[in-house]
Amino acid sequence: MTPKPLPFVVPKKPLPKKPPEQREKRKHRMTLVSALMGREGVVIFCDTQETVGGYSKKNVDKMTVWNDPDSPFRFAISGATDDATYLDMLERAISGTLLNMDTYSLADVEMALSNTLIEFYSKHIWPQAAKAPLTEFLIVIQPLPSGHPDVIHVSGTAITIPSLTHHFKNIGVGAYLADYLFSLLLAGGQTQAELAIVGAYVGKQVNENVDGCGPVERIVLLGDNGEYEELAADDIKGFEDNLYPIGEVIQTAFVAAANVASNFTNTVLKCPESELEYIAGELQDIRAANIKLWDSIQEKIRRVAEYRERSE
Repeated sequence: MTPKPLPFVVPKKPLPKKPPEQREKRKHRMTLVSALMGREGVVIFCDTQETVGGYSKKNVDKMTVWNDPDSPFRFAISGATDDATYLDMLERAISGTLLNMDTYSLADVEMALSNTLIEFYSKHIWPQAAKAPLTEFLIVIQPLPSGHPDVIHVSGTAITIPSLTHHFKNIGVGAYLADYLFSLLLAGGQTQAELAIVGAYVGKQVNENVDGCGPVERIVLLGDNGEYEELAADDIKGFEDNLYPIGEVIQTAFVAAANVASNFTNTVLKCPESELEYIAGELQDIRAANIKLWDSIQEKIRRVAEYRERSE
């Protein structure tokens, strides 16, 4: 017996919708990279925070030092970008170009880097709807066996040499605050020790006040006579701790400078001496602590050098 047709039409089940496309989680290195130029050489450092997908944060070493004994120069490179994938690709291309050079000339380096950048960007064309990532690099090139290091700034296909006209250069999202602080703290012509200590202080201020910038855990010092030294995280933390009272010293100095009363007394000051004696005493303590720490770092470097000589 043939069943009678139903008085209505059963609708077909809709096909399952295509699952939404998952956007790739981009890695951001908004970062701070700083190069400080002084009378003894150049100091370069960067923060260690990388942000993935806008919320996940992790520590990464963002600086590479290429130390080939057969090369005419040593160089350190670090970059800032809103897309770390392209930054890594471009950094490899730039490093490869520099490693293949068998002589050192600033003009030749500029020409070689310019060709590398033009070739790289001609191969990586972003769709019109997509924004090309902003990518910058700071490169410190140290001639060997001696010579004053040069600082090169790469932004897009543009190349500049800030070490010819300035005594510091910053890139990344932390650069705005770092520019302001270094303009207050550096007058030019500082020693390597002074630059490293100021770098530790400014790095901590940027870490605490700029979202997207992590702590500074590595500071590289490249000297005029081929010296290459690094401050480790413990050394940097030591300088940060030594400089912690500087905020209260500045506050006390400003209170004293801004008070125009002829019979000035301030019970807030911790010491019974005058405000100037208090400030001078605090600065002497900070300086003594920094001298002690710097001397201990130099002693470690000396012992390591002696050990290497004996090993050879």
